[in-house]
Amino acid sequence: MRSIDFFGTIGPACSAVETLVALINAGMTGVRINNSHSRLVDCKKYIEAIRRAMELAGKPQKVLMDLQGSELRICSLTEPFLLKAHEAVQIVSQQASGKKQVPVPKELFEALQKSLVPLLLDDGLIRLEPVSNAGEYLEYRAQNDCVIRPHKSISCDIEVELPIICEADRLDLEFAKETGIIYGVMVPFVQKADDVIYVRDVLKSIGADNFKIYAKIESRVGVENINSIIPHCDYVVIARGDLGMHIPLFDIPKTQKHIANACNAQGREFLVVTQMLHSMLSQPVPTRAEVCDIYNAICDGASALMLTGETAIGKYPVDSMKYLVSTANTALE
Repeated sequence: MRSIDFFGTIGPACSAVETLVALINAGMTGVRINNSHSRLVDCKKYIEAIRRAMELAGKPQKVLMDLQGSELRICSLTEPFLLKAHEAVQIVSQQASGKKQVPVPKELFEALQKSLVPLLLDDGLIRLEPVSNAGEYLEYRAQNDCVIRPHKSISCDIEVELPIICEADRLDLEFAKETGIIYGVMVPFVQKADDVIYVRDVLKSIGADNFKIYAKIESRVGVENINSIIPHCDYVVIARGDLGMHIPLFDIPKTQKHIANACNAQGREFLVVTQMLHSMLSQPVPTRAEVCDIYNAICDGASALMLTGETAIGKYPVDSMKYLVSTANTALE
């Protein structure tokens, strides 16, 4: 029977040492520290809790740090503001100078000037449709009532050239090396082989070349370049959350199987993540569809599965891990 890794994301719901020990005893083999909105240096309590739980359980864990990366986000705002459905809003570069303006990174603004496309904000909760290019600003129209808040995610179906990791990531990698418990790094929005090569060079430059690289495929471009990405990473991550923001949701199953087949063909291990047991954020048992999803991921060749909110903020973190492990092991029988 092949070995499967089961990752849980640490968060308020499971940060107590006794809960982490229970998760390990339930079959968890790795812990993800999510640095999308925080710094690793600010997660010292999590790191110490993981270290202590490993000691008490007597079982090592593959600890992953999920880098912040250069994900597109709304820039700073003086304060959040409300948009009504069908109301006009201006997209501006870097800094808002008036009301009803959404500041975005310069690279995105320049790309949109060449090709106006719809924007999805705040993990897809907000959809803005393009109206016109006025030069200094781009006019868009809200499709639903919403609140625009700073630093929320932006997704769109055009390629925007950004560095694969930000300066905060570099500092976090230095600190990660000092902790002595980091096994690997999850690299967001990998779009091409050069992205992975660059991260590996950065790791070598700081003496952390022992870290495994988990390349997160989260965009249409990453999917298109999957065959050239695979040889340069240690693991491929089928990150269905952001991927579902860049391709239609009904294409997710086909895309997941496409990536799985590509990994299997090149002998590269892959991890599946996002909403594996989403209903267990609030319910004590999963849906039939969720356990089928887990089973099929293992049958497709996945060597690792990951829980996110289920363990980080859910009501039933340990039960979620038990269902994940039991269902996956059933697929291996």
